[in-house]
Amino acid sequence: MIRKRTALVAAALLASFALPLAADTSANSNQSNEVIAALVRRPALLVQVLKLNSSQADTLKTLITTLQTTVQTQQKANATLDQQIKNALASPAPDNCALGKLVITRHQNDLAIVAAFAKFDKDFSAILTPDQLARWQRLKRGLGHTGRAAEEED
Repeated sequence: MIRKRTALVAAALLASFALPLAADTSANSNQSNEVIAALVRRPALLVQVLKLNSSQADTLKTLITTLQTTVQTQQKANATLDQQIKNALASPAPDNCALGKLVITRHQNDLAIVAAFAKFDKDFSAILTPDQLARWQRLKRGLGHTGRAAEEED
């Protein structure tokens, strides 16, 4: 019983230290990611609004595929980690070190998702003309994109 309580306290302490560090970045990044995710769900609309040529449209499709693959892979890994964390916390004598490693790995996966969105934004922005880039920036700002994920990558 004491070991379980110690493990729960250790996990709570780890989370209390890790969450504030990740919260600011995570909250802003999640909002930025949601905006970009909403925009890439409709590539035809982006092609039309930004007036992309066929080469740019093809590159957009490739960038979207890469983004989706990366995000889906990390989300699947996180689902597995979430279950492992839940199981570890439910055990009578959780291994604090193993539990900490699971939490850290999950956080690293979250950071990989943030990085994937920032890379998409950077790579997509790189293929745009100055006029298209200005429209892309206005479109993101109009939907509440904070721009922090891209700034953190630079």
